[in-house]
Amino acid sequence: MSKWKSPIIGVFVLIAAIVVTSCAGLRTERQKVLTEYPPYVWNRKIVKVEKVGVFPVTVGIRSILNRDLKIILDSLANIMTQYLKEKTDFVILPSIGLPEYDNPDIYIGSPETEEFPGDAESPDITEFKSANPDEGVVVAYYREPSKKWKQEFSKLLQANGLKYGIFLTLQVTSFYPKQKDIVGHKELPLGTEYSQELPWLTALDQPMEVLTITGALLNLNGDAISLAAEGILAQPTKFFFSVIGVTESLTSSKIKQIFSKRRDDVPGKPFIWEAALNNLLANLTGNSKLLMVP
Repeated sequence: MSKWKSPIIGVFVLIAAIVVTSCAGLRTERQKVLTEYPPYVWNRKIVKVEKVGVFPVTVGIRSILNRDLKIILDSLANIMTQYLKEKTDFVILPSIGLPEYDNPDIYIGSPETEEFPGDAESPDITEFKSANPDEGVVVAYYREPSKKWKQEFSKLLQANGLKYGIFLTLQVTSFYPKQKDIVGHKELPLGTEYSQELPWLTALDQPMEVLTITGALLNLNGDAISLAAEGILAQPTKFFFSVIGVTESLTSSKIKQIFSKRRDDVPGKPFIWEAALNNLLANLTGNSKLLMVP
């Protein structure tokens, strides 16, 4: 099993590439095990161009089944897209307009949840877990877009004089809590220099639901060259529920906090979604000027 080390990305384990058949033709799926701690980035790319194309933020395909949740996430996606329109580093691209399944599909989080679309029983995941028994695994899963989507994407970039484009999704995933110090304090690492404090009596072997902004940086051919995710808000699982193996779900009332909650530890006190979005774009493109960190 090959491993790479980087001061930014950390340890990666290449698991597999499998080809599956769908109504849209041959689509490649890949899984990679990321580091246990953020930033959750695969193959960070430094884009040395003036502007990068970015699609309007969408709601991930696994998060649209809950109607109440989708309404809130649609509102947040619109706010994020409007915010991106004001940034000079990016060009907002029109939606391609193909069915949802033609889009790229990105998942970054625990493989031990119902939302994980890949193979949680992969021997390489099992090997990684056994080598790190006290650390929850974070997996990056990617299913490439359909051939038609790639063709339309390439036309869009060329029409706008661009070399790269970013596909963004809001979705609910799961991350593992960690022990913060030898005293036993717990935290949930959410994103770049961003963690949520947890009660001392918190189980470390139970993943917690997290709302994330996830993205893929694509080249002119529509191939993913970088993947990343930033957690925005989490739903801690009470110790009693974790003991019986139950993960508490993010509720509509909890998620509504994203519209008012701010990062008080960051200069300018940006909204939590604003900091997450900027840190995601910074990690995808290598543009450190976008970072919003303490």
